[in-house]
Amino acid sequence: MFFYVNFFYAIEVPYFSYEAMSKTFSVLIFPFVGMFVFFWFQKRGSEHS
Repeated sequence: MFFYVNFFYAIEVPYFSYEAMSKTFSVLIFPFVGMFVFFWFQKRGSEHS
């Protein structure tokens, strides 16, 4: 829902929306990438040992 709200703001207020979108992407992407890298290293470690 928050994602769609940001999209509507993008039409209304481009700059403010860009700030909000970048913050939203940071909050969503960093934990996902962190978990992906963590599991990837776990998988590699178990394969090598």
